[in-house]
Amino acid sequence: MNLKKFHQIILDWSPYLVLAFFYQNIHYLADFWQIKSFDWLLTAIDRWLFWGQLPTLMIQSWNNYWLTEWFSLIYLLYLPLLIVAPLYFYLHNKQLYRKITILICLTSIIGLTGYIILPAVGPDSYLSDKFIQSIIGGPIFKLENFIISLVRAPRDTFPSMHVAHTAVILFFCWRRKRFIFWWLLPFVLSVWLSTMYLRYHYFIDVLSGVAVALLAYWLYLKLIQNVNIKNKN
Repeated sequence: MNLKKFHQIILDWSPYLVLAFFYQNIHYLADFWQIKSFDWLLTAIDRWLFWGQLPTLMIQSWNNYWLTEWFSLIYLLYLPLLIVAPLYFYLHNKQLYRKITILICLTSIIGLTGYIILPAVGPDSYLSDKFIQSIIGGPIFKLENFIISLVRAPRDTFPSMHVAHTAVILFFCWRRKRFIFWWLLPFVLSVWLSTMYLRYHYFIDVLSGVAVALLAYWLYLKLIQNVNIKNKN
């Protein structure tokens, strides 16, 4: 590999390095502005949506060793998906790779803004005294806990980026690679459920994650449309 080609690869993938940096450090802005956690608001919205109940507490009855192992594995695989999905398009179609990268960047920018405006620690911390029992799990669950403790940024609850990123990749594949969409659909739905089962997110975080993906996709379509119009002119 010559130096020019290596330099191009670095440039092509640099947006993801920038996003990773901002994800790990965005909480400093909320800390600097002394913005308090908004878990009280997120739980209030969940209670309003579910007639006074909290879905995160309601699904405690699901607590099962094998289900925990499955959701832990799924939750971890979200990180490789953020690499594998763009990599697939990078190897097969550079133009589609640039488009999905723009889409993921738009999603991330909107989501990271949520971390600044409405920082929250999540159910595992805020509702720790409300859970009747600890999550039952095995080696995959322990591995997932260890890895997440290393990479998870503080107060990164609203919106769920696990949901937003997987949703927006799903939307993109629906239009561009329909067969990949059907392969990804069960995985993505499992990711969404895992965010609540593992007590990282409230229901409103999942809902807002889908909303962020829809907004990002709408902005992406508008951006592409404007670029196409300018190119024609």
